[in-house]
Order: sequence, then structure tokens, then C-alpha cells
Amino acid sequence: MYAVENIKLIMPTLGYKVFGPVKKSMSAQSSNPHSVAPSSGTYSANEPTLLHLAGKKAQAKGYLKDDGSFVVLKGSTFCSEETKSCQGFLKERRAELLNLKQVVNGKFTQDVEFNSPSSAAGCILGASVNGKVKWLYPDGMTIKDRFG
Repeated sequence: MYAVENIKLIMPTLGYKVFGPVKKSMSAQSSNPHSVAPSSGTYSANEPTLLHLAGKKAQAKGYLKDDGSFVVLKGSTFCSEETKSCQGFLKERRAELLNLKQVVNGKFTQDVEFNSPSSAAGCILGASVNGKVKWLYPDGMTIKDRFG
């Protein structure tokens, strides 16, 4: 099973979409938009496992898709400040989220897909960060712990 999970992570980075997309919206799963921990730590073939990210001024939940992209769920919070390490592409994406009203008053108004866990974490935290170590599974493991 470990090999399959690695293949699911690696193949999209090589440009091959060999696995179908995961369920598109998970925002209805939690009735409390402030809760970053999933209601269940169990895995279901129909539901991706929710991960959480916690920063000083932002908390978010989301899930990793089979193609390596990452979906941040509606209700997740967004840090309004950017650090000096925030790269230009992150600043542009953050501005886009605000302009498109996907983030209003520091909260995601809808589920938003990012190219990678790092892109998602960087936009949320306003800093260049490694999303593979920032996003945590319910058991406390990181994406890097699970997939290398």
C-alpha cells in the first residue's frame, strides 16, 4: 500500500494523471468552520483524509488530491500579513484570492484548489513554507512523513 501512495504523489509531478479526482467539496463535512481537526481520523475510499495547518494568525483544513494538488476548505482562516520570505507568486495568488472574493474578512468563502500543499500553506500563512511539513494528518504525521 505504501508504494501505491508514493505513486499517487509522484506521478502527477511527472505530468501523468493516472488516478481520478477525489470528491470535490468537503466543506459540508464539518458544521463548525472554526474547527481545524477533522471529525474522524479514519480513511474512507470516498472521502479524503483531512489535514490541518495551524499558524499564529491562521488555521486551515484541507486535503491532498491524487494528482498532488491541495484543496483548502471553506471556513479556513487566512493571515492578512505577509512575511519578508513571501515569494512574488504567493503574493500574486493571495491578491487573486482576495480580488475574486475567495477570501473575505480573513476567511475562505469556498473550497480553493492549489497546485501543491506548499502553495496552499504559503498563501494561508503569507510566507514561503514547506507544505509537506506544515500540513498535519489527524495522527500528527506530516505529508513528508507519509510520502517522503
